[in-house]
Amino acid sequence: DRIFQMADRSAQGMPPPPLMSDDTNTSSESSSFSSSFPHVPGETLFLPFYNESLWEKVRNSLLPFPKDLDELTKAMQAYIPGISQLRGLQAAIDGVGGGPACENFFTETLPDIIQSALKLQEVMKSCNIDRIPLLKDIKTTTSAVFKVVLPRVLVRSLMANMFLCTFQEQRGMEEPMPTCTFQVLLRNTSVQECAKLRMFIHYFERTKSGHVPGCVTIIRQKIYLDGMILENSNKPLLGISVAPAGVGFEDDDNGKDCLHADFANMYIGGGVLTGGCVQEEIRFSICPELIISCLTCSVLNLGEAIQILGAEQFSSYSGYGFGLRFAGPFVDNQRQADDGTILRGIFAMDAYDGRRRDFNIRVQLQEAMMLREINKAAAGFSLMDDSVKQFSVLATGNWGCGVFGGFAPLKALLQWLASSHVGVCIRYFPYNEDFGPALQKLSATLTSRRCTVGDLWKGLGRLSKRMSLKGDGAVMERFYEELVEELGNLGTSRQSPSRRSDGD
Repeated sequence: DRIFQMADRSAQGMPPPPLMSDDTNTSSESSSFSSSFPHVPGETLFLPFYNESLWEKVRNSLLPFPKDLDELTKAMQAYIPGISQLRGLQAAIDGVGGGPACENFFTETLPDIIQSALKLQEVMKSCNIDRIPLLKDIKTTTSAVFKVVLPRVLVRSLMANMFLCTFQEQRGMEEPMPTCTFQVLLRNTSVQECAKLRMFIHYFERTKSGHVPGCVTIIRQKIYLDGMILENSNKPLLGISVAPAGVGFEDDDNGKDCLHADFANMYIGGGVLTGGCVQEEIRFSICPELIISCLTCSVLNLGEAIQILGAEQFSSYSGYGFGLRFAGPFVDNQRQADDGTILRGIFAMDAYDGRRRDFNIRVQLQEAMMLREINKAAAGFSLMDDSVKQFSVLATGNWGCGVFGGFAPLKALLQWLASSHVGVCIRYFPYNEDFGPALQKLSATLTSRRCTVGDLWKGLGRLSKRMSLKGDGAVMERFYEELVEELGNLGTSRQSPSRRSDGD
């Protein structure tokens, strides 16, 4: 099967797919590399062995296997000049970030990581893959979806190269890419960063046999909705189910078998490899195969989101932020496809960062601002690819409502509007916010009135005018009540159906 697939919803304006194995055309840059692995600058991933002299240094420095931290540092300095002492690695294997010390790291785990990294060409050949496409900015004003499917055995080899920092800066890229090496993490001795590194080491420990069946699928898609489309939408609002307060996505009773939200950075993975221990970084640490997206996905742009299916959870954790700790192994009992793919998935969408401006509720209610978030959410929620259509419910929550300054009750409504437009139910996790019961009540009220996406959009548009009369604070305190009044003024009440489900 071809690892690059495309579905074009507009049939126009889409860039052509990268050259595949049956193409003979190669660029001048790739002509000096092995003809078995042609590279297209800016279109395919620049693999470590493309630079033959560098790859020779990597092989010569890592073989025979380093026996301690000093030898490993010296080996890596041969192909990464100036790299400093790997004190973060030493701290992690000593158990600083949680869990027992990794007593067999230099005798078993590291040699296995090195072997897996150096077998990259061999693994690609065995998987019948000659190049790995990049998922770049989708340059169209209409909706579209791209995807890459990678066997997990290849993902492991690529991750081993990331761990050993053999990837260099991508060549020929128009858009910036996320960090794709462990250089910073290997040096950072902060306890929470050691916890993340320990989780990655645990992944390599658990997969040492090399038997990792199934695939990881990375989907990048774009949605374009404008105010007129939403205003004229007669699609019904779908009922929301609301999880209990304090419950997270990982809760088996509420989050299992849902596609989970990743409250993402515009650079997929956020600070997982550079510094950061909040929702996205934790998810990428407990499900390490997610970081393969850092190799393939450029910075997210307007209307774009990423979905990733098949990354297994290997670690348990405790704490958050500076308190993050590795809490031992996790046995993932998620359903599996026939080929062994773990049916666990995320959708990554980056919220607007309001830290650099006055981000009050009136600003957030501006049409352009709401459309920005609705398009992001719709792209994340849209189950356009067959691999994710099995998820009937999406788990989401207070997206962009921490340091980014989003008003959580409004963000919940924008996500509800987006999910109803694309026809997928959401389960909302208010976590530490107290508006969950009010959101559930609002859902019951508006669905019983048979309100539409267009009704909700028009109601939101009228709230800012109401604030001018009553004041921001008064409307925010009664946000949902004020919205219901505005919808009543619009005359949205319709005859109720004989039966309607308020949930999933």
